[in-house]
Amino acid sequence: MVPNQVFVLTPFHEKYEETYSTIKSACALNNLVAVRGDEAFKAGNILRHIIEQILISPYIVANINGRNPNVHYELGIAHSLGKNILLVSEGIDDVAFDLQSERILTYSSQKDLNVKLYVYYTKLLSGK
Repeated sequence: MVPNQVFVLTPFHEKYEETYSTIKSACALNNLVAVRGDEAFKAGNILRHIIEQILISPYIVANINGRNPNVHYELGIAHSLGKNILLVSEGIDDVAFDLQSERILTYSSQKDLNVKLYVYYTKLLSGK
């Protein structure tokens, strides 16, 4: 286990780079290290690497914007492992029905996402 690691499930597409960068910055404000599956070069199966990262990370953030099937598949794995998961989305309307009962942080801008993530992890880490 890597005690301060947040593994980010996000589509690997330039459209989501800014959101990932915001997540990474907000986590750093709480001395957490956000990483995603494509940052380290690993030979072989990327899914195996992603599952390993889910296993060793105490926290998971899932960017569910765009309903990416890979993110949802990885999210299912994280759920089955009982991980501490936070979903982030630009709005509730695009969230699949089965996920609408989960903890979802909705945001209106990158600045809003940054502030809300900072507050969320500050409270979570302080036990409040």
